Amino acid sequence: MYSVELTNTENLVIDATQTDLLLAAGTAPTGTGTDVFLLMVEFFQEVNGVQYSMNNGSYNALSIVDVA
Repeated sequence: MYSVELTNTENLVIDATQTDLLLAAGTAPTGTGTDVFLLMVEFFQEVNGVQYSMNNGSYNALSIVDVA
């Protein structure tokens, strides 16, 4: 059995501006076992005010941040 908890999503413009982020899960995962914390970076293209996910996904990244 597993439990998945998601944080808030933040959209940032790609420019030279440095931005601090705070990502926090609503609740802590429940149950016993190993906790795996992941971070995903996904790129979107905005056209006429609508964001579209980049189709090929070759620049998107999913990384293991911590295992507890």
